[in-house]
Amino acid sequence: MFWIIEIAFTIMQLILVVFCVCALRKITKQSMYSYKVISVVGLIIYFSVCFISNVLRIITWPSNIRFELYNLLGYIIGSFTSFANIVTLLILPFFCLFLIISNVVLLKKEGRSLPNLLGILLCIALITGSAAVFFSYDVLDKLMNIHSYAGYCFSLWIENLFAITVSYFECLFFATMFVSFKARRHIPKFNKDYLIILGCRMRDDGKPARLLRGRIDRAIEFARLQNESTKKELFFVPSGGQGADEPLAEATSMNDYLVKKHIPKSKIIVEDKSKTTAENFRFSKKKIKATENVAFATSSYHVFRAGVIATNAGFKNIEGIGAKSPWYYHDSALIREFIANLNSEKRIHIRNIVIIFVSISAFIAAGYFLNVL
Repeated sequence: MFWIIEIAFTIMQLILVVFCVCALRKITKQSMYSYKVISVVGLIIYFSVCFISNVLRIITWPSNIRFELYNLLGYIIGSFTSFANIVTLLILPFFCLFLIISNVVLLKKEGRSLPNLLGILLCIALITGSAAVFFSYDVLDKLMNIHSYAGYCFSLWIENLFAITVSYFECLFFATMFVSFKARRHIPKFNKDYLIILGCRMRDDGKPARLLRGRIDRAIEFARLQNESTKKELFFVPSGGQGADEPLAEATSMNDYLVKKHIPKSKIIVEDKSKTTAENFRFSKKKIKATENVAFATSSYHVFRAGVIATNAGFKNIEGIGAKSPWYYHDSALIREFIANLNSEKRIHIRNIVIIFVSISAFIAAGYFLNVL
């Protein structure tokens, strides 16, 4: 009986993986820059790990296992909680160590600020959530008698509610890592008419700082490759206004740099009023009066989020180019992507957490009353 139930759940998880892959293809055809992509990739990661874990568990199961409803609940729910156990034991310690190291370097290089502390704060949240999963049984044992069947069901409910909820957010974060990495490695098609260069902080003397130079150089490189491949030239659109502590507009600084790199002035359209990434795209769209065959250049860690903002601004099939940036920037940027995803899709995430809560509660309650009756 155990074999039949476990195999049924394993097949169901494989079907869910296939369904999510098909959904992902459908979403990416509309836009590769969407927070829905992160959610679907997260589900693929979750169900894939659960599927592999269940296959291994079926292979290693003892042949003399007895069917008892008392144990059935644990086995079935265990089919969906293996992700939390595997990630927490095998991946999380190394990930948190790397996150803390990169965050410390970021603080030394860029100074203390709340955005620069996000890595350490995330580590605290991950460790706290994982500890809650592993120590909930011991805590419950001290608070109540969990060795009765009612206590067993209650502890099973608490433990697995923690485990699956933690797994949900872990999957979203790992999906953010995967999608962001894929976005920064993407090379746009060589059919672009315009290339928007997103501004960032410049040097005190008005010249582009290293990050900004990287974006401009990456844009120039892409324009050269497109010209060599298709003989098609494009217009550069440096976009960025003047901050309160900047000597001139970022777009003006970029324009001067482009001219020094032998880009004709006739091929440069300056947008020097924007103060945010959303304004970069909105004001640039007014300048160029186009929504298709457009690309943008930014730092590698910023490509996916900028693409989401560009898509929301009305650009169709826009593609991003990622310039190299210091390694210690990426973790903080990934966390910002993760938080932005949670905020953007908060209704969906709240709905999913409610579904998890109701499903686990209903399943364990049904198992309890069936056994009692």
